[in-house]
Amino acid sequence: MGTRRYFASCAAVATPAGGHEVVVAGGFTINRPPARRVCVPFVGCVDVPIPMLSANTVDDVEIFSVRLNKWRRGAHKLPRPLALMAAVRHGPDTFLLVGGTQKTYSIVDDLMSNGQWVTGDFSDAVYRYVQGTEEWETMPGRLRRKSAAVTAMVVPEEAFRSCNF
Repeated sequence: MGTRRYFASCAAVATPAGGHEVVVAGGFTINRPPARRVCVPFVGCVDVPIPMLSANTVDDVEIFSVRLNKWRRGAHKLPRPLALMAAVRHGPDTFLLVGGTQKTYSIVDDLMSNGQWVTGDFSDAVYRYVQGTEEWETMPGRLRRKSAAVTAMVVPEEAFRSCNF
C-alpha cells in the first residue's frame, strides 16, 4: 500500500473477471515532526524527539488485486476525507461506507478523552462503492445521528415484514 494509514476502512469485492480486490479507503496519516536540537551551556547539545504528532484524515483510495498481488490507486477518491467508517458488504461487488470522522487531530492524545472518543466532525453519510467505475455514490439514506467508529450491517427487508412502520 502506498499510503501508510490508520483507522481506514476496507472491503473485498469481486471483479467482473472473477477475481477479487481489496479496497482500502480513507483513514488517518500520522505525521511526526523532526527532533529539535536543544543546547545547554557547558553540557552540550542533544536531539530531542517531539512527542506531538498530528493525524490528518485522507480521502485516498487504494486497491489491492489478489490475482496480481499488486496495489494501485483507486480511480476516484472519497467524496471527502474520512476515517473510522464502517464498511458493510452490499452484494458481491460493492459495499457501503457508513459514518466516520473528518476531524484532523493536532495531538494523538486528543483522540481519546477519559477512554471515550472525543466528538469531531462526524458524518451521517452513507457512500456506496461502484466497482466498475470505482466511484463513490452518496446514498439517499443517512444515519439518524452523525457517528464514527460504528458497527453497521445490512438487514434483509423481509426481517421486518411483521413490523408495523
